[in-house]
Amino acid sequence: MNVAWSLTIEFIYYIFIGIFFQLLFSANFVARIVSNLLFLSLGYVMDGNAMWNFFHWAAYFGVGFYLYRVKSGFHVMESQVFLVACMFTIFFNDGFLPGINQLVVVALTAGLILWSPTMRSKHLLFLGGISYSLYLVHNFFGVKVFQLVEVLGLKDSVPFPIVLAVATLFSIGIALLFYRFVEISSHKWSKSIWTSGETRP
Repeated sequence: MNVAWSLTIEFIYYIFIGIFFQLLFSANFVARIVSNLLFLSLGYVMDGNAMWNFFHWAAYFGVGFYLYRVKSGFHVMESQVFLVACMFTIFFNDGFLPGINQLVVVALTAGLILWSPTMRSKHLLFLGGISYSLYLVHNFFGVKVFQLVEVLGLKDSVPFPIVLAVATLFSIGIALLFYRFVEISSHKWSKSIWTSGETRP
C-alpha cells in the first residue's frame, strides 16, 4: 500500500486543527474540556472505514498535540490526563494485539520527546531534514529491494538484516535526491509566489 491514504489523513488534520485550535486551547475551561473530549471520542462514534477516517487516527495526532501542550506548559496536568486518554484510545480502538503494539511504539516515542535531552547529532539532523521525502519514497523504492531479492531467488541466501540495510540506504539515497531536486525547489517556488504578491513601496 502506498502513502497516499496517510497524506489524506494528515491533510484533514491540518484543516481540522486550523479551524478548532482556538477551542482546543480555549481559556474557557468548559469549552476547552468539551472540545478536547469530542476530539478524542469521535473516533468511536465515526469509526467507519478506519483507514480513511480521520477521527479514527485522532488519538495519534492527539499524542503529539498534548505533548506540545505539556512541553509548552499549557495546563500541564490537564494535558497529561488527555495524553494518557490518547494512549487508552489507541489501545482500545484497534483491538488487543494491534493496540498493544501501537501503544508501545507511541509510548516510547512520547517518552523520548518528554524526557530525552535535545539531540544535536548532525546525522540525526540530516535524517530529520529529509524525513518527509523519505516518508514519501520509502514505500516505492525500499520495498522494491525486498521484491527484487524475491524475484532473483535470493530470499533464503541473503540474510534479512542485509536486505533491510540495503533497502534503507537505497531509500535514503532516493530521498536525498527527492529532497534536493523536488522538495527544496518546490519550497523556493511557493515562497516566490508568496513574496511576489507582497505590496512593494
